Amino acid sequence: MSNSFGQLFRITVFGESHGESIGVVIDGCPPGILIDPIEIEETLNKGEARFLPGITSERMESNEFKIKSGIFNGFSTGAPITLEITNEDQKDSPKYEKRKYTPRPGHSDFTASLKYGDFNDYRGGGRFSGRVMVAITAAGCIAKKVLLKYANIHIFTYTSRIGSISFQMDELNEGILEKNPYDFLSRCPNPEIDNLMVKEIVKVKNEGDSIGGTISCIVHGVPTGIGEPLFNNIESFLSSAMFSIPGTRAIEFGTGFRLAKMKGSEANDQLYYDPQKDRFETRTNHSGGILGGISTGISPITFRLAFKPTPSIHKPQHTVNLKTKENIVMKIEGRFDPCIVPRAVIIVEQLAALVFADLFLLAETSRPKNPVFIGYEDD
Repeated sequence: MSNSFGQLFRITVFGESHGESIGVVIDGCPPGILIDPIEIEETLNKGEARFLPGITSERMESNEFKIKSGIFNGFSTGAPITLEITNEDQKDSPKYEKRKYTPRPGHSDFTASLKYGDFNDYRGGGRFSGRVMVAITAAGCIAKKVLLKYANIHIFTYTSRIGSISFQMDELNEGILEKNPYDFLSRCPNPEIDNLMVKEIVKVKNEGDSIGGTISCIVHGVPTGIGEPLFNNIESFLSSAMFSIPGTRAIEFGTGFRLAKMKGSEANDQLYYDPQKDRFETRTNHSGGILGGISTGISPITFRLAFKPTPSIHKPQHTVNLKTKENIVMKIEGRFDPCIVPRAVIIVEQLAALVFADLFLLAETSRPKNPVFIGYEDD
């Protein structure tokens, strides 16, 4: 299994959905970063069911965690940081044993069973469960501290679509940072749209079904020159990270797929100089703040993720028995989210922080110590 991500700011995640605990080891965090356990706990709680009544599953976890290493007197030491979170609401229900050989449609059950056989932990999705994302969320808290100390990078993430109901913020409006999507059940920072999204989620839940949506992320304050061309570009780092979230099916940067319908004269972000700000600007941000895989430092970096409907639903579905090779009809019982998007908002935000902490540290180590301007000299 691949359990690690990052090059300089590197995380390794451990644990399963119904195991004793989950956790993360963070390697590469610079020394002297102030770590507040209360802030980490508050961030973890943003994604829990008690904050999203009626639209998420009934699994309740306190998310109490222990700091095992790497922090002394409230500051990072430079050694690996280990955070462990106890699973308290796990259930070894007989239903898990019953569906050991009957993969749920749309889940990882089928591929996990074929790849790992009887060694796969099939309880609640095991290693493939969204529960593991809580450890990544915790690591993102520390990544944010690194970004704020060294680069003043801010990340704003929100629900931009549930089914057919959508909302898009003005990505160039600096005032968006004053809004808080976590005050809304759907994580959409618009009261009217939030109400419509919640009604849509409750509606499909009552039908025994589920629904998908999109999450938008806006990253402010990324300096010019972060990222590299080809394989170490910003898009590839972000894409690799975001597809670790269960249910992610697509990603687009800037205007994304809509660029396919545009002409070059419409799609190009034309530059101009603003004498009042004494800086270069672009009139649009179709590129999402990235050119050649490198941050422009002019416009915010923007991307959107599409999430599929939760595979677990209460409607009858066709599947097979892997042992007897019978075709069967199954009806899934138990706890599940009718829409994973509201929970995933915090995960996207924290993963983005991990990516940019790593990219920033990589850029700092590769930056020339004594840069020389190479140009034409006057005769």
